[in-house]
Amino acid sequence: MKKTKVILLLLLFPILLFAQEQILTGKVTDKSGEGIPGVNVVLKGTATGAVTDIDGIYRLPVQSTRGVVLSFSFIGFTSREIEVGSNNTINVTLSSDIIGLEEVIAVGYSSQKKASITGSVASIRNEDLIKTKTENVVNMLTGKLPGVRVVQKSSAPGAYDATIDIRGMGSPLFVIDGVTRDQAYFARMDPYEIESISVLKDGSAAIYGLRAANGVILVTTKSGSSQADGVKFTYTGNYSIQQALYVPGGVNAVDHMALRNENTFQNFSTNYLVRQNPVFTQEDMQPYLDGKPSYNWMDAAFEKNTPEQQHNFSLNGGGNKLRYFMSLGYAHQEEITRVEVITPNAGTSVQR
Repeated sequence: MKKTKVILLLLLFPILLFAQEQILTGKVTDKSGEGIPGVNVVLKGTATGAVTDIDGIYRLPVQSTRGVVLSFSFIGFTSREIEVGSNNTINVTLSSDIIGLEEVIAVGYSSQKKASITGSVASIRNEDLIKTKTENVVNMLTGKLPGVRVVQKSSAPGAYDATIDIRGMGSPLFVIDGVTRDQAYFARMDPYEIESISVLKDGSAAIYGLRAANGVILVTTKSGSSQADGVKFTYTGNYSIQQALYVPGGVNAVDHMALRNENTFQNFSTNYLVRQNPVFTQEDMQPYLDGKPSYNWMDAAFEKNTPEQQHNFSLNGGGNKLRYFMSLGYAHQEEITRVEVITPNAGTSVQR
């Protein structure tokens, strides 16, 4: 009898588990009431989910509806999250997500909506451009536009030696507010005055003719707009500290002398049968072995912290007939190298 009861319990156990499982169902539609196929319906915080069929209907098994939140997502529509509660039928209406498709992009001598462009065009707005703090606008584009490559060829102080190309071609054509400029002019622009930057590639740049064979970078600066409250004043400031990366470390005086002697000892370029005399003798090394301090030339040549600051003040206003925008910018970056100034009278050097 006991064995029979145990067997019956084992047989009823899966049935009891199955009885606890519930089915969530519903229909996902757009604003017109049409079902949306392919919508992802996921239990928030888990990997359990389902996909709507051709009529927008989904079925999702769950163990319990207590505290369950369903997440609905689909490309081109705004995602929604709905708490299930005690209702097993959840119908959802998704709104179209048109953000980005209505964005206006400069494409030559006119502008078009992003959704209507068939050529290869990449663009960036001012708020995304100024996230990178640097004195060179070219360096601000690094990694932000597909197909655009920026290379810093020199790290010399004050050198604006960054090159930019599109898809590995040569230097592109720069057009700023309809006027062709060179890269040097673009690099020195105040980033806070730039409204947007569009990159025309391939056939999209053909409107500018032969000079656009390497692509075109279109720059649109800010313009005045009507202000209901009169003139709008804007101030933007940034202060940062820069540090040099991967600065090679130096050696002390004794190690330097030993390495120079070893280099001379191993040099057979003059006569491989005759070893050269050492550059430094034991007498030269002895003062440093007795405690004479060595000089750190890396610290003497480079600053550890270099301050940089950028400031911009602008005013914007106007009405239906007249609009104006004025901007004043200031940028300053301290040098990273220390400069030695020799005073002719005393004959001593002073660090500046």
